[in-house]
Amino acid sequence: MNEDELKSFGIEYEAAWRSLVPENPFSYQAIDCIVKVNDGEPMIPAEERLGGIIGFMESFPDLLITMRDIVEEDRGTVFYWNLKGTNTGPEGTGNRVDIDGCEVWKLSSENKIIEIKGYFDAEGYDRQLNGTQST
Repeated sequence: MNEDELKSFGIEYEAAWRSLVPENPFSYQAIDCIVKVNDGEPMIPAEERLGGIIGFMESFPDLLITMRDIVEEDRGTVFYWNLKGTNTGPEGTGNRVDIDGCEVWKLSSENKIIEIKGYFDAEGYDRQLNGTQST
């Protein structure tokens, strides 16, 4: 993809998340996509990957994903994002979360994501989620 196509792809992916319809961002993944977040175990089966998206959207009904940038780097295509939301879903804490992170993608020739490596500050997220952030 050229730079304009890449930006358009990122904008569309952001919109898919903003739709709050789990199947929309999931549709960007190849059937055999591998998803790994920080040092967690890889999510490989489709039902596990879709379930992760569903659970996240249910936990944060006001979820707002904003693309900060999308660029080609040596490690892959990198989608830099900001996430804001209030954890008011099932068993939610009621706390607001505002974190930055990125997804490093490997894309197929059909522009489907075949691998996602997600990165964010898990400790900062936990502090915000559990209401222990410092003032």
